[in-house]
Amino acid sequence: MNKTFQYISLGVSTAFLIGIGLVIDRIGGYGIRTDDVSSSVVLSVSQPVLPGVPLTVRWQGNQERDIDVTLRLISGEEVLVLGTGGLLVEAMPVVFPCALPPAPFRLELIDTTNRAILGVMPVSILPPGPDCVR
Repeated sequence: MNKTFQYISLGVSTAFLIGIGLVIDRIGGYGIRTDDVSSSVVLSVSQPVLPGVPLTVRWQGNQERDIDVTLRLISGEEVLVLGTGGLLVEAMPVVFPCALPPAPFRLELIDTTNRAILGVMPVSILPPGPDCVR
């Protein structure tokens, strides 16, 4: 009786974990945020990041089809959307806002439809310059 109970509890536990995985897969919108260099898309900026000054964020990687992407600035407290565009364009002009949350920062390029993270890059932002005078 004891062995049978162990097999039944193992089977129920396995089915429960698979069920949770299927529910998470169906809901979507989950991704692991990391600064890992193994991203499928590599991000770069055209110049040092200075709040209030326009610059271009470029990316390159394994682009097979054009999908809608969103470029976000992530800090420990906030998520700021910097712009949206197409993946095959491989560049996006952005202006970092003058009022930024505390550092550290990273840029994320995500697929707008399924919220998958395509590329991640840590960024250092210089102190606001004369373009952010209040």
